Amino acid sequence: MALPRFCRGREAEIVEELARHYSMAKDVRQTSRWTALAGEKAPGLFACETANPWFKQALALLTTESETDQALFGRMLVNQMEAHCWEIKLPTLITLAKEHLPRIKAAVQRI
Repeated sequence: MALPRFCRGREAEIVEELARHYSMAKDVRQTSRWTALAGEKAPGLFACETANPWFKQALALLTTESETDQALFGRMLVNQMEAHCWEIKLPTLITLAKEHLPRIKAAVQRI
């Protein structure tokens, strides 16, 4: 799905709205992509507390999708773990790592 003309070149500016738009359209791939980018944008705006919910949503979408972009999944997992470090939530970080360990091992074996 192409972006409307008025959005082109402004993606970084409106990334959160694009995530919401594709979420309402039930487009899981586009939602996970734009949600991931919204999370990555937050720390640059000194809004670290808003990054984790975006990463969590992207990771949840990527976990349920059958043909997940493995690189995006890995990036979101690392980003969410890093966000837990910012918040000093080590038990949550450990739980997240354990939850996704089988998938990480499977991805490493494919390399």
